[in-house]
Amino acid sequence: MLRLVLIIITGFLMMLPANAQPPKNALIAYREGVTFREKAMYPEAIRSFKKAAELYKRYDSAYLQMGEICLKQSMADTAVLYYNKALAINPQQVFAYIALGDIYRNIKAEFDKAISYYSTALRIDSTKKETWCNIAWCYNTEKQYDSAILYAAKALDLDNDYKSGYGELGHAIRASKKFAEGLEQFRKNMSRSANPLPVLYSGLIYIELKDKENALKMYERLEKTDSTIAGRLKRQIENAKF
Repeated sequence: MLRLVLIIITGFLMMLPANAQPPKNALIAYREGVTFREKAMYPEAIRSFKKAAELYKRYDSAYLQMGEICLKQSMADTAVLYYNKALAINPQQVFAYIALGDIYRNIKAEFDKAISYYSTALRIDSTKKETWCNIAWCYNTEKQYDSAILYAAKALDLDNDYKSGYGELGHAIRASKKFAEGLEQFRKNMSRSANPLPVLYSGLIYIELKDKENALKMYERLEKTDSTIAGRLKRQIENAKF
């Protein structure tokens, strides 16, 4: 029991520095940095954020700002250093994990590392649909379609109208040819809202299955809600070989 109490107290004390209010002079330097950054005066902004971090050693937000500026200037490796400094101060800094995930996904193309950073971000905050979808994108890129389906479906659980989620889910299902599983998932999505995208992807699956009757049913359903997307599906049906 005593050990548990000590662990709780230690964890609380570790959180205090990251949550403590910076002194006034550090806040002034930080705000100056924000002003410079908004004016795209990046060298001046970096100097101000460095000053803020020197005046207040626990200023994780200052390191986040410097990381963002470095990314704008195509200095990914330096950005990684700043984001890791932010995490050394505050291991719960979810935005640093997401930024690192973006770097390893979009710039370095090291998808396992990107997934690791995104996954850590989700353990802190599981409500960000973009993070779930980014992991699905990485799994799709690595042709790990079962995992991509799981993560894309979770993104859609958070937002049934999320276009990128449907894109990743649809790609994974068609690439893996898990058509029955895909139809079941899209039925769930159709039951949640009138979004035309699950109807479209269901129609595309029926084309893959050479089921013209049900593909046409999806087209007719789309005609009532989105004629543009309906026209896209109709062209696919007309060009298909049943």
